[in-house]
Amino acid sequence: MSVSIPKQPWFEFLNEWIPAKLPGEKVHAELSPLRKLSSEALKEAKIIKESAVAIHLFEKENDLQIILTQRNTYDGAHSGQVSFPGGKRDSVDLNLIHTARRESYEEIGLSVDDGKLIGPLTEIYIPVSKFKVTPYVFYHEEVIQNLTPDPREVESIFYLPRLSLVSNELLTKKDIVISSNFTLRNVPCFVYGNYTIWGATAIVLNELKHVLKENA
Repeated sequence: MSVSIPKQPWFEFLNEWIPAKLPGEKVHAELSPLRKLSSEALKEAKIIKESAVAIHLFEKENDLQIILTQRNTYDGAHSGQVSFPGGKRDSVDLNLIHTARRESYEEIGLSVDDGKLIGPLTEIYIPVSKFKVTPYVFYHEEVIQNLTPDPREVESIFYLPRLSLVSNELLTKKDIVISSNFTLRNVPCFVYGNYTIWGATAIVLNELKHVLKENA
């Protein structure tokens, strides 16, 4: 006879797994076959810009919700992409955690005091922009609502449910148009509604997916 094991409350579960039990780069590889792993790319990097992103989680309708943004179109490496709130560390930032919180306030209007810090996921290096990104997970006990996108940087804000992420139904491959004369072929990505999540955001999200499946 099988025994049903009750799920842990999310805050306690996340604290247990992050960062102590992270799967790391072995699951990064599932969403990044077109690039070297960060540990290898960093060995060759001549420029490294420290940055951080914030993964904000809250519970609604008996499921975790993950906050993501669609960036505005601009002249830059990550134009129009889906991303977590975040960016380059400023000289005034006390540390990268401060960077993640400050960028969350600037990009989506989330107070720098909101959310309990759980810890970092595995860092990732992005050769095209020279950013070494540390993703920090924050857990919110209250439902997050009435966020305000920065019109200069953020086109829209959306919420990705945990159950959708861990179901594997979102995982696919697509051709990604980078410019009028350059297309990446057969790129692994998550597709949620009208949003295509690929690149560094998908790599980070995939590690979070593997963690969240442990409490499914």
